[in-house]
Amino acid sequence: MNIPDHHSTAPDSSSPYQNAAELEGLLRQIFTAPYDHPDADLLTRSRLAVAFLFTDPDVRVLVDGRNSGRAVQVTFGDAAPQATVTFRMNGKTAHPFWMGELNVVTEMALGRIQLQGPLLTALKISPMMPALQQSYRRAWAARIP
Repeated sequence: MNIPDHHSTAPDSSSPYQNAAELEGLLRQIFTAPYDHPDADLLTRSRLAVAFLFTDPDVRVLVDGRNSGRAVQVTFGDAAPQATVTFRMNGKTAHPFWMGELNVVTEMALGRIQLQGPLLTALKISPMMPALQQSYRRAWAARIP
């Protein structure tokens, strides 16, 4: 699946996002916010790169912790390097995913979230998800509708 590097202007009405810029802005906030959490450096400690590919709207983000000892690099668009694991979902699924309202295993079984890469590696990021989801909930509540 190749996600375009441009911003979609008219997502399906089922997506909670007005456009790709809105989703990118929310993701930029959650991935660049400082965290007071024991697993905040999980990606750099594990030297993992995790990509999230969204449709409706079309957004690709890579959160790369492979540069040992440095902060994660956050890259948007197709120019980002290859990830260790990639999660794919549409905007309708992405919002409850980031809100922490989904059972990810169930969503994967139903095909609403697709994983590319080793499942055990993907599970390594689960300890940091509550902090990211909390950050997303704050960013979502603070956005101007």
